[in-house]
Amino acid sequence: MQYPNSFNSAGTRAALQGACMKVHALALHSYEVAKQDTSASGAMQLAKAVRDLSRRERPLHWHALVLYITAPSPASLNQALESVNTACPLPVFITAARYARSLSDLTRHKMTFPTGHEQSLEWQTLSDACHVPALSRAYQVASTKLIKDEGQNSVGSIDEELAALGEQKAARDARIDSCSFDAAQLGLRTKAITATSARSLADALERLGDNHVHWAFQVYVGRQQAIAPLVELFN
Repeated sequence: MQYPNSFNSAGTRAALQGACMKVHALALHSYEVAKQDTSASGAMQLAKAVRDLSRRERPLHWHALVLYITAPSPASLNQALESVNTACPLPVFITAARYARSLSDLTRHKMTFPTGHEQSLEWQTLSDACHVPALSRAYQVASTKLIKDEGQNSVGSIDEELAALGEQKAARDARIDSCSFDAAQLGLRTKAITATSARSLADALERLGDNHVHWAFQVYVGRQQAIAPLVELFN
């Protein structure tokens, strides 16, 4: 089973809940910019947004995890995002895949793309990191294990009393101890960034990306403790 060490080390459900803290997010994909450009250019636009003091809901802490994917064609981006969106559906990846599928059948000049993107790229505040679907599932797995352990501690003879249900219990435990999410199999590129300021985070973001023009970025930013479960899950 894959879930963060921060969750694995939580001895109680209260401690587990405390590991899920508020994070901020920025997201951008290649089909919401005014003209076709590289993922390196997209990373620079994200860096510009991080530096911009006028943007609402700016974080106060700048540790970050960047999830991104790039591809040479719409079809290859859509294919790469299929497994990502099955295991951990994030809005930016879902939308990028939808556009990529359309572009596989249509020429780009037949589609209408937004302009004035720089004004629409705004921070989002997530009340806790468990809004990320894969982390939410990991939280549920860890929480269920703690509930099971608490029950066993409270009723030491439960296995004897329910011996007739042994097979069902084993099957249930197998479900609890399994987690289909495996970040290494998704093909996502990840970058954990330790930053002490918006400027240092922006500088790190500017070094990401490549020459592919089909891409999507998801950036999570916050306290080191808040970002840690995401880093542990995806790295």
